[in-house]
Amino acid sequence: MRTCVIVVCVGLALSCSSSIMSSSSEFIRSGYEVYPPRPEHHEVHVFLDAAEVEWYVNDTEREGYEVIGLVFADARAEEKPTKIGCLNVVESKASAVEGKVMEELSEEARKLGADGIFDVSVDSYSGTCRTGTEEENCARAYGMATAIRFTGSG
Repeated sequence: MRTCVIVVCVGLALSCSSSIMSSSSEFIRSGYEVYPPRPEHHEVHVFLDAAEVEWYVNDTEREGYEVIGLVFADARAEEKPTKIGCLNVVESKASAVEGKVMEELSEEARKLGADGIFDVSVDSYSGTCRTGTEEENCARAYGMATAIRFTGSG
């Protein structure tokens, strides 16, 4: 009889070594107005919905906001098995790629000249991905958000 001793060191064995293999982002501008990108360290606010944006606008005494476009992003990370005792454990990187998608959405909005995003939608998948003729375990996430620019002082 073979005995397997499993030592679970969650902090070490399953550390979040989330190496994002690839990510990309793009946008669709609404209207004809083109704004310069916001400075590199400009905070892009993330709102749940238009009602939360309205509350923020009123709270900061701004005149309002305008929708300046839609931003899109996706990210992908390979999921490799980690050996713990005699078990191979595949750590899901879904939360890491979702986080990367949120970063990419905010960054793309900043480049568009936006102050915030709302109606954020992020979907993720963890399983087998095909790259050309090869298959691998991976996590993938896709996201979309509405980019806005505040008007007036605040």
